[in-house]
Amino acid sequence: MKFRIFTFVCALSLSYFSMAQFKTNKVQELVEYIWGGEESNRVQELINLLNDFDSKLPGVSALEYDYWLAYLHYKIGISYLANDKEKAKEHFETGITLLNDLDVPNSETFALQGTLNSTMISIQSDKAWTLSQKAGELFNKALKYSEENPRAYLGLGKGDFYKPTQYGGGEKVEAHLKKAVSYYNAHEQSGKKGPTWGKEEVYYFLSAFYSKNNRLRDAKFYNNLGLKEFPKNKLLLAQKEKLY
Repeated sequence: MKFRIFTFVCALSLSYFSMAQFKTNKVQELVEYIWGGEESNRVQELINLLNDFDSKLPGVSALEYDYWLAYLHYKIGISYLANDKEKAKEHFETGITLLNDLDVPNSETFALQGTLNSTMISIQSDKAWTLSQKAGELFNKALKYSEENPRAYLGLGKGDFYKPTQYGGGEKVEAHLKKAVSYYNAHEQSGKKGPTWGKEEVYYFLSAFYSKNNRLRDAKFYNNLGLKEFPKNKLLLAQKEKLY
């Protein structure tokens, strides 16, 4: 009887912590607004948002607060990546530390942590294997907490896209990214609050994967689909120039 109760409590706990546990995606909306503006102002505007961060999330849980703070550091790091890799690394590492220190992580925190680790490869190429393995473990942890997390499938798809073919790379890109598209669409239709970032990357990597494999009709289809939703996205616009 005790074992049954323990099993039930564990299952209930896992179910509870699999849920998004987010009340808002206000920080993401603010970041996207800044990202859509002048690129020359982007870093400073993101730093301003970081300095004013406490006022943006009143009344949220510690988990949600730390998640969005880590996400902001991730986006600041991305904005530094082209011109100041040391600054980028500093913000990526801050984001990773915030998520490592969580008492009760969930699917979204693992997915973001995996994304930060995989992005670090662009700075620490000598640690590419270790970082990619760590990222993969985190994305799979995210899916154990929620099998419907599109950002985890995006991370796994990107990882397989970049994995060398001699090590089996490219075999699961399509399956992972199509699942990501499906779950992004389902979550949008549900109207739930929480993270929605990453969908434009799914379209890009699907298009790039099909293009690399000479499936030009599919490549154009997903690139056009992405541009309908994200008409200013630079990756998708650059991909369009390659396809036409």
